[in-house]
Amino acid sequence: MKVEPTKEIGTYDLGIFGLGYESRSTHIISKIRAEKLICLGYESNTDKCSYQDNKVIFSEKKSVIYEGKDETVLKNLESEISTFKGQEINCIVDITVMTRHRLAEVICMLINSLGRGSTITISYSLSCYVEPPEGLQPSSKVCEISSELTGKIGDLCLPTSLVLGLGYEEGKALGVVNYLDSEYVFYFIPRGSDNRFDEEVIRKNENLLKDIHSKSLNYYEVSNPVICYRRLKELICSLQTSTRPLLMPLGPKIFAAISTVLGKELYPNLPVWRVSSEHQETPVERHASGEMISFTISL
Repeated sequence: MKVEPTKEIGTYDLGIFGLGYESRSTHIISKIRAEKLICLGYESNTDKCSYQDNKVIFSEKKSVIYEGKDETVLKNLESEISTFKGQEINCIVDITVMTRHRLAEVICMLINSLGRGSTITISYSLSCYVEPPEGLQPSSKVCEISSELTGKIGDLCLPTSLVLGLGYEEGKALGVVNYLDSEYVFYFIPRGSDNRFDEEVIRKNENLLKDIHSKSLNYYEVSNPVICYRRLKELICSLQTSTRPLLMPLGPKIFAAISTVLGKELYPNLPVWRVSSEHQETPVERHASGEMISFTISL
């Protein structure tokens, strides 16, 4: 399995998209062609913001649409993917409005099922700047990002290390650090094309970062996921020699996708976890900025 820059966004055998209430849900589908389109919707917030308008657009593209709880939607997707089992195909997955759990399950499913020589392009549509939510956001569950990435406990004589991606939700990263109480913590801090996002990430995590040694801080460019993947892999592999690392990808979903790929590659020695609000957040409209990020997995 190789992680490489995407050569171009074009024609695919299979396209898998998320259907959500943000208008940017449909930004990438307008730029590609696929023989088969599958769209994964939700059970909640289907009457909020642009959900129904997005559903119409996906329907007009002749997408097969599945809506409901994760268990049902993912089971239907697994049945669809099984028709390609062992085949060499080109696939695109738009993770823009997928939850971290869903995007991880989809990526793992494809890696497990598709034949040698297949490619999986992971795409993500950046949003225009949106003010971060005020106050502490709901966090209902801390668990593995995918059922396949629970990982193993490892050598209990070794200390634990947490590799944590940061986002701009107030108190979420600090809560994770306090909850897991790892001996060592390393932070991955996003940098994007809109400095307002970058400034809010630092501001919302200032209590966590103010006394941190610079060696524990790692900045990555959201627009260059392949470089981020390589730096993350290098750090994880170095930590595995003397600690038991755990990867927790908060922040931009492209970082969660990178973490999922790395979790599969290093399985079972790298648990990848998530913090879930169980759809309790207040829906917020996010429009596409026009910037699209992608990377490609070659099997």
